[in-house]
Amino acid sequence: MAWPFSPLKNTIVLFNEARTQRPNLVRDPNLSGDRSRAERIQQFFDITAFQAPGDGVLGNAARTNGPGPGFFGLDFSIHKLFQLTERLGLTFRTDVVNFPNVPAFAAPNQSRGHGSFGQIGAPPDGSTGREIQISLRLAW
Repeated sequence: MAWPFSPLKNTIVLFNEARTQRPNLVRDPNLSGDRSRAERIQQFFDITAFQAPGDGVLGNAARTNGPGPGFFGLDFSIHKLFQLTERLGLTFRTDVVNFPNVPAFAAPNQSRGHGSFGQIGAPPDGSTGREIQISLRLAW
C-alpha cells in the first residue's frame, strides 16, 4: 500500500483566494526503483521534473503524480491453552506487531521551493518497530 504524492508550489502567485498552486510537470518524476533505501530517502522523486509556473498561471501537474513509499505490515498471535485441571486452565499468548520489522516512511516533502523538497522526513505517526507482548492467563 502506498499513498500518492502531490507536489505543490511553495509560493502562491495566482492572485486569488487559492491556498495551493501546482507546479508545471515537464517530465516523469518517478525515478528508478533499483536505488538503495538511503538514496530513495534522500530523493524520492525527480525534483527537477517540476518547474514554477508563471505569475497568475495555473501549473499543469496532476493532483497525484505517483505512489509514495509503500508499507508492508505483518502482525500475528500465538495461543496455547494448558488444561491444568478440569476447572483450571492456563493460556500462554504471544502477540507480535510488525513481525518482519520493516520500517514505515512518511510521504516525501511536497513543497516545491523548500530545501527538503522530494526528501522523506520522519516516520509517520503511530509507526513502530517490532513489538512483542507475552502474557499468561489463568482461568478457573
